[in-house]
Amino acid sequence: GNSGVLLHMSEPDTVWPRSIECQLKAGQAGDFVTFQGVRFKELVEGRVLEKKAESSEKSPGQWNSYDITCRGNTIRVFVNGVLQNEATETTVSSGKICLQSEGRPIEFRNIYIESLE
Repeated sequence: GNSGVLLHMSEPDTVWPRSIECQLKAGQAGDFVTFQGVRFKELVEGRVLEKKAESSEKSPGQWNSYDITCRGNTIRVFVNGVLQNEATETTVSSGKICLQSEGRPIEFRNIYIESLE
C-alpha cells in the first residue's frame, strides 16, 4: 500500500503536516515527498524527489529494511542497504517521526530510534 515515514513533522496539525515523507509505496520506496512548503537543495521544483538508484525493494509480501539517518539538515535513506536518496539543506531539521498508512494496511517491525550524538 501507499505509506511512508514522515520526518521532522511539526504544525499545522493536519492530515498532511509540515514534514518530509520517505515514501514506502511499492516501486517508489526511497522517494521524498514534501508537505506544507518544506524544501531542500535537491528539490528543484514540485514536491517529489524520486530515488537516485535503481529500486532495491523486495517483492510484495517480503520484509524490507529501511534505514533513515537525519543529521542536522541532511536526510539519507537506505532501502535494503542501498542508498536511495539524500536531502541536504532541508528547511526543517527537528520534529516528530510518524509512521503513515494511506488507505491500505501496512505492517512495521523492529523499529529502532538511535541518537547520533
